[in-house]
Amino acid sequence: SGASGSGGGRRPGAAACGATVDARSTMSSLTLLQNKIKRNPTPHAPEFRQQLRSFDAQLSIFELSPPKDSRDFGQLVTFLAHVAHLYPNDSGHFPEAVLNLLDRSYESMDPDLRRTLFQALILLRNRGSIDPVTLITVSFSLFRCKDKALRELLYIHIISDVRRVNRKASNLRLNKSIQNVVYRMLEDPNSIAAKKSLQVMVELYKRRVWIDSRTVNVIAGACLSNQPKNVAIALQFFLGIDEKIDALQDDEEDAVVDEGLEAATGKSLDKLERAAQKDSRIYAKKTRARMRKIAKEGKLLKKARQAKQSELRRANTPRFPAIEMLNDPQGFSEKLFRKLRSSNDH
Repeated sequence: SGASGSGGGRRPGAAACGATVDARSTMSSLTLLQNKIKRNPTPHAPEFRQQLRSFDAQLSIFELSPPKDSRDFGQLVTFLAHVAHLYPNDSGHFPEAVLNLLDRSYESMDPDLRRTLFQALILLRNRGSIDPVTLITVSFSLFRCKDKALRELLYIHIISDVRRVNRKASNLRLNKSIQNVVYRMLEDPNSIAAKKSLQVMVELYKRRVWIDSRTVNVIAGACLSNQPKNVAIALQFFLGIDEKIDALQDDEEDAVVDEGLEAATGKSLDKLERAAQKDSRIYAKKTRARMRKIAKEGKLLKKARQAKQSELRRANTPRFPAIEMLNDPQGFSEKLFRKLRSSNDH
């Protein structure tokens, strides 16, 4: 009976081990296919279409009844997000399908899958497959999740993406669309979502992306909120935001330029400057390899100098203290005083 018991069925532990092996096997085969596609997309188009059909089938099943183990589905979405841009005629519906799934089902979704889908959407956004406002709007909705790791990821994405679209010049149309989303979220009944939305506004002001009076007055409105944490954030904004901006400007931009250069050349801006001066003095005869190296470093140096000058121009743009941009300072101070006087919080 012992022999029949051991061979008659798989133990729970063995089943779990088998599922793990299957997941690793799936991930390995998709990673291999991904590398092949990136090297030469055309011959592997049929295999891509097969995986895309598999995604569509699994998506239909997922929407009817989400499976308990969704690792394979998450790995498939990640794979498609990496290579979908190479097959635009076949994969046009894929970004919207992932976005809609996350938007509709995030509350009931497994946390790991939820983060995997959002990371796939960031990848698609970086490839230009998703409109920034569309993804940022969904990102603010996801602040309602009871998932701290996801909320941190959302916060970082929103800040970096808004900064990116405003890097060369302020994108007024896009900023207005995103700001309207933020203003609605400040009234959200979910206190965590409202707080994170307010923190986004404060951070973008601190980064000198949204430094308009509309932003300042919306933050001022949060000082009169019924949510104590939002009141604290808004009051701290008016008490110290200008000093924080000055401190940030002192070290942030130089660090960004140096990090980019060091990633490309292993040298900081100062080291490249000194090397360029040394090369111009010492080497009368240059090998072709060295000339190519000098030319490459010269281009990087020029780009870094231009980036630094651009940041200096932005830093020197006239900036009024936040409190001076209030539409009605007297009325605001009277409302705030009445709120503090009537408050039961000490």
